[in-house]
Amino acid sequence: MRSDNEARIKSLKDALYTWALGDERLNSDVRSGRFDAEVDEDAAAINRRQNSFKVDQASTGIVEHASFTVALYKALRKRDLDAQEAVAALVAAMSKWVLENAEAYSFARLGVSRADPGGAFKSIRENFKKRGEERFGSHFVYEQEISDEKRSFVNITRCLYNDLLRSMGYPEVIPVFCAMDTIWAADVTHPRYGVQFDRPTTLAMNADKCRFQFSKAGTSAK
Repeated sequence: MRSDNEARIKSLKDALYTWALGDERLNSDVRSGRFDAEVDEDAAAINRRQNSFKVDQASTGIVEHASFTVALYKALRKRDLDAQEAVAALVAAMSKWVLENAEAYSFARLGVSRADPGGAFKSIRENFKKRGEERFGSHFVYEQEISDEKRSFVNITRCLYNDLLRSMGYPEVIPVFCAMDTIWAADVTHPRYGVQFDRPTTLAMNADKCRFQFSKAGTSAK
């Protein structure tokens, strides 16, 4: 988890800074190193203030990742990007790591493999909740709503990203992390796997839970 988290942060930084070099509001500070130093210092300070959320190894890594993301967001806003622009830039930058690792992530997180496309739904039903609890730690709360031969509906009623970013005062940044789900979901819903996915509500949208609804292709969501 630690090396995975470090790879995500490095990829986020590299992608964001590459993009920033093409924006006149940012390129001077990025080239001079001023932006980098500011973000690193602020991320470390934010991270130090979040000890109450570091309840296990998984949450410690998530807090570090979220702290760095918030520091980037603050630095972007200080340089005249509005909230929508800053969030869009972060989504694009963070997507790079997820896109490059989508197949490996699908296998590690869900057990979905191109070597066994017909077993994709069964693997998702068995692993989404179980591996989510193992990977993301005790600050996430999963509940299995439906689990049968055609549907696996799992709700997340507590999310560390949601609680952490709201406590920091940056709820507008939560969708940056939610957006990553759409990328791995695009991989596991490739026609080869025969899997459908829907996420009609999220905590970030002020709903009561995030609803992750997997089903075999052609199955009604009802």
